[in-house]
Amino acid sequence: YPTFYGVCVDIKKAAEIVHKYGKILMIDEAHGSHLNFCSKLPPAAERSGADIVAQSTHKTLPAMTQSSVLHVCSDRVDLDKLSRMLRMLQTTSPSYILMASVQNAVEYMDKYGEERLCKNIDIFRIKTKELRELGVHVLTDDFLKENGCYAFDETRAVISLNDVGITGKELEIILREKYKIQMEMSDLMYVVGYITAADEPEDIARLFDSVKEIYLDAKKNGNQSSKVYIEEFPHLTQEISMKNAFYSDNELVTTEESIGRISSDFIIPYPPGIPLICPGEIIKEETIEYAKSILQNGINVNGIEDNKLRVVV
Repeated sequence: YPTFYGVCVDIKKAAEIVHKYGKILMIDEAHGSHLNFCSKLPPAAERSGADIVAQSTHKTLPAMTQSSVLHVCSDRVDLDKLSRMLRMLQTTSPSYILMASVQNAVEYMDKYGEERLCKNIDIFRIKTKELRELGVHVLTDDFLKENGCYAFDETRAVISLNDVGITGKELEIILREKYKIQMEMSDLMYVVGYITAADEPEDIARLFDSVKEIYLDAKKNGNQSSKVYIEEFPHLTQEISMKNAFYSDNELVTTEESIGRISSDFIIPYPPGIPLICPGEIIKEETIEYAKSILQNGINVNGIEDNKLRVVV
């Protein structure tokens, strides 16, 4: 919460349902450490009824890589039990450098987060409107809400030039090599950039102006839409349990030979890290073809190596 693409769910509603059954709600807020620091953003999970919230502060705050925070937000959580579980998993030699970087990041955001993020969101909205009026597909809060989403994190620049034949991966490369702009990630459809409190409004304007230039050049050259995605993913049948499939005897086969077999491993395009196939599922031709198209476009697919994957014997 939010997703890589800035999509947010209704945590408050989820908490009501979970608590109704006497359970605790744990939220992975890896990409949402900044939400608490700007009034123009969706509500943070720790203020929306979640009981435990895990944050990767290094993703959206100016903290060092590997730094993270675990929030306990209600008395439903047994702190003694949680501490015992953490002691089994955590090092006895924590990094005080990382902890100090978290403290420094929080102090910075307390002082400047609201002002800087709000200013950046204002320019994001102006530039997004400009691109959408040209016909560029850019995710916005209004667009997502019209299509059934709860809210959108407007620190995400999620842009697609697929209509003019440029994949997300290609757009990422063009922005990096020609315009010296490094984006956060890309997939077949979209390129994603993170807007942080450390960015300046002119940085955001330069990103959107660069995309505008790329789009107009491609349109002038008569580039055609490139259909590199599946309208609807095929329903996969769970033949055996995930646990049994993962620990079963298995063999490596080519992607072509895997069709109709039971997967023994996860097949996961990364980014964004959402499985195409899970252990125990029967592999379908459409899914393999999509995985191949991802690989051909330079995107990593965990679980496929040298055109081979693991299936249950």
